[in-house]
Amino acid sequence: MVEFLRQIPGPVFIWIFLAFSLLCIFLMRLLTDADGSSSHAFDEGACLDPVAIAVLQGGVNSVIRSRVFSLMKMGLVFVENETKKMRVRDAGKVRPQGLSALDAEVLAFLSTPRTPEVLFRDRGFRTRVEAHLVNVRAGLERCHLLRSKVQQRGVNRIALFFGALIAVPGGLKLYLGVTHGKPVAFLVISFLISEAILFLMFKKRKHLTRLGRDYLKNLRERFRWTLKRQTLPEGVDPAFLVALYGAGHLSVSSLYPQYSEAFKRNATGTSGCSGGCGGSSGCSGGCSGGGCGGCGGD
Repeated sequence: MVEFLRQIPGPVFIWIFLAFSLLCIFLMRLLTDADGSSSHAFDEGACLDPVAIAVLQGGVNSVIRSRVFSLMKMGLVFVENETKKMRVRDAGKVRPQGLSALDAEVLAFLSTPRTPEVLFRDRGFRTRVEAHLVNVRAGLERCHLLRSKVQQRGVNRIALFFGALIAVPGGLKLYLGVTHGKPVAFLVISFLISEAILFLMFKKRKHLTRLGRDYLKNLRERFRWTLKRQTLPEGVDPAFLVALYGAGHLSVSSLYPQYSEAFKRNATGTSGCSGGCGGSSGCSGGCSGGGCGGCGGD
């Protein structure tokens, strides 16, 4: 194989390599999308609660970001600018009845002023938040929106296989070029771009099923009208918008500029609630584990 690669002229090999890489990327995408999730019934008009949406959108970081906003909107937390760092701390108010265990966990951590960086990087805190998300993740897996650990390992193996398939001929040709004093700049660029595209596609598909990605895409389109409003849309939970679009949502930026400024820098970024949160969407046991309540009127 080495001798065969050595005999292929450099410019010709680059075109062959690019075509081969695109084929590998296409096959990786095809195989990871063929997860069978789209064959399951799920109401695209359904609204999951903000915690479930945050889990789908960005995992634990998105959950932390949206729960801090929810606590701030309740007046339990505020953001202050101190020594040029945004800090989040407990506002010292009496906790309302019915505060969720997850929100209580976040509020307890904020009893000491914390920067947004600490919120996202403290391993102990992240572990405790993750513990509150076990049932939410299980519900999303039942609804075929989130991949199970076993499915994630399968996606990992597919991505590694095609990544290696691209790396072997590209790496060997690069080695031959360097050892024989040939120009390899275009080959290096082609190699890096191919692997980067494959990695980005893998990252997008590692946790979410095809149904999960389609659901989020449809949800973003459905609430796109809120992006142009500088006031909070009536009937829509702002925490839901933060979970779906991140801290940079225009209405959030306008009304809560300190929060938006702090958390945008740390971003990784009448509908009613029917079907998806209960059993009527074909998800036995419910999707979010926390019920509905995220969405309001269109």
